[in-house]
Amino acid sequence: MSSANRPMPPSTPEHCERSAILRASREMFQHGLCDIVRQAGIVSPDLLAAFSDAIGASHDALVDNDIEIGFAESSGLTSSRMTLMADSDLEFDIRIGEIAKHLRDAVGRDLWRTQTRYMTLSQKTGMNPDSHPLGPETINAGLWVIARQSEGDSERILNLLGRLGDLFCEHLPTLYRTIDQLLANRGVMPAVETRTPGRSSDQSVAPAGKSPITDTLATLRSILAGQARGNAGMPGVGETGILTEGNPLLDAAAVVMLNRLLDHLTALQKNEQTPGVTSTGTPGQALNPLKADDLALPPGRPEAVAIDTLALVFKGIFELAELPYSIKAAIAHLQIPLIKRAITDPSLFTDRQHPARGLINRVGNAALGLPLDVGNQHPVYQRIARVCASAEQVIADQNYSLDACLAELDQLIVKRDQAVLRAAEPSIAIIEAHEQYFYSGRLTDQWLDSHLMQTSSPEIASFLQSYWRRVMIAAAQSGRDRWQECQATADELIWSVTPKYSAEDRKRLAGMASSLIKRLDAGLDSIAVTGVERRPFMYILFDLQTAALRTPGKTAPTSIPSSSVRQSPTTSTPRPTENGEAQLLEKAGHRIHYLGISPAVRLPATLSNDDWRIGDWLRFRLANQPTSTGFCCWQSPLSGVVLLYSNEWRTALARPPTWVDSLLRTGQATVISRQALFDTAVEDALGSLKAR
Repeated sequence: MSSANRPMPPSTPEHCERSAILRASREMFQHGLCDIVRQAGIVSPDLLAAFSDAIGASHDALVDNDIEIGFAESSGLTSSRMTLMADSDLEFDIRIGEIAKHLRDAVGRDLWRTQTRYMTLSQKTGMNPDSHPLGPETINAGLWVIARQSEGDSERILNLLGRLGDLFCEHLPTLYRTIDQLLANRGVMPAVETRTPGRSSDQSVAPAGKSPITDTLATLRSILAGQARGNAGMPGVGETGILTEGNPLLDAAAVVMLNRLLDHLTALQKNEQTPGVTSTGTPGQALNPLKADDLALPPGRPEAVAIDTLALVFKGIFELAELPYSIKAAIAHLQIPLIKRAITDPSLFTDRQHPARGLINRVGNAALGLPLDVGNQHPVYQRIARVCASAEQVIADQNYSLDACLAELDQLIVKRDQAVLRAAEPSIAIIEAHEQYFYSGRLTDQWLDSHLMQTSSPEIASFLQSYWRRVMIAAAQSGRDRWQECQATADELIWSVTPKYSAEDRKRLAGMASSLIKRLDAGLDSIAVTGVERRPFMYILFDLQTAALRTPGKTAPTSIPSSSVRQSPTTSTPRPTENGEAQLLEKAGHRIHYLGISPAVRLPATLSNDDWRIGDWLRFRLANQPTSTGFCCWQSPLSGVVLLYSNEWRTALARPPTWVDSLLRTGQATVISRQALFDTAVEDALGSLKAR
């Protein structure tokens, strides 16, 4: 697609708001990466601070950098830098490069989601993973700090980098999804992709130098031309489906006939007398496409074939049950302009990216979420109608450009989605409060199961089950930061009683023991454990830590299974209904029909979905219910439950991700925002012809 026909990017927040969003995103990225680095055993405050500073500096530099460095340039920079490296630096460079490659493979999809939102924030139409402020390049900057400031020989540092690479691959997808949710909640929409918005993702354009992929519209035109000539056969495999036809401009009589046809079409358009199409747009009146017969054209002529081809496309649009009548009526007035354009510009039949086709596709996308009976007073309808009216005049111009119309529709789509997100915020808050109450115990039990596997001390295991589990439940209800603080305290508790085989570990334990006791006391205070009740464990902990300091030279013990130390905890934490029945959540006039994760099902470890994502419009139909269209506007980080919302609904819908997956697999749901109205109508028409 030429730069003139590229979609406009979504509107960007104001500068001050943009700066605040970037700062919040960067800080979340820094904190998340530091948490991962700590898991690799890096606890030096100075090194962690230097790592975090390098991440922040690289992030800000890439945000402010308007020059996108391509692969060739970056390779050149790497090659020139290698000549100045010591042997150990060269080994580090190779290892860090390998980590970056593995990260791109492991987190590509989740990284891409944040990248598209950063494209909106930075107003950049192009951004690759290496120029993405949250991408591997920024992580590499932090890894270089660790490589150069860590103590030990090269082999130790290389092993440390390897551990970090594995931990990043494991934990970064969750971090990227969390940042993506932050950006979504702050109203940062993904950048409009360079292909026609709403086009199905499997529709591709042939790379330069290769044979073009046969366009379904060209195939449809070819079939109609063959039928008009008495040949109803389908194009053979490998054929383009485009018939070679004489150019009427080479024949004087044909020129006269063509001009008369165009004049006739212009008169019909001017007088709003399109055959078979109502001018009032009143619901209930039939919308019929304009055919060659309506204009008394002889069959088989190129212009007759063009008209009948577009007639089948418009017929498919008019028969689409889920498209509001008023939107169909607005599109109907584009018939004659597109017919005239198709007669004089055959690329409409062969160019998937043709702006006139993109116009119809965007109108269909902009109409998502409108009620079927939307009236002429609805502001979204009025904007769509104005765009269609402008397009009528623009297409008639020989040197026409639909850029302004396409940009207005892009803006309408983005603002529509942002408005739905804002309207859904109270419902999101209701679900978050509900899930923090009901799922905190389940989340904590999953955490506890994994941590009991990490300790061989029955005393520590008993403490985690009897006391710290309650601390973690309260932390889960308080928020992500409190949860991570309490989790880090438990990790250090487990580590503190394991045998210390090096002077460095013994020194670290001696330095952290006092701080650990204070954090344990703070946690126990939060659940009202008395000093008398906690004192026996504190004595035991002192003895265990003393023993850990006095066991140099011994082999590390193996962890014992959690089942051998875990007891059935007693807790009053409420649980969801055992049968997974739906509930009606309601507050301040906001209603959500909520179905959570059954207690028998483990909470999802990942929120990644292959067939849909947050920001999609989903059209679905349940048993004995009319078809509904809702916006996938939020996904719970606790349970994975998806909130579907529409401004036209009285009650929002919250469902597990498996519910969405099941509807898509069984054909009861469609990701309608990835479909294209014009292209769908072409495919339906082609399918009908093949079935004859």
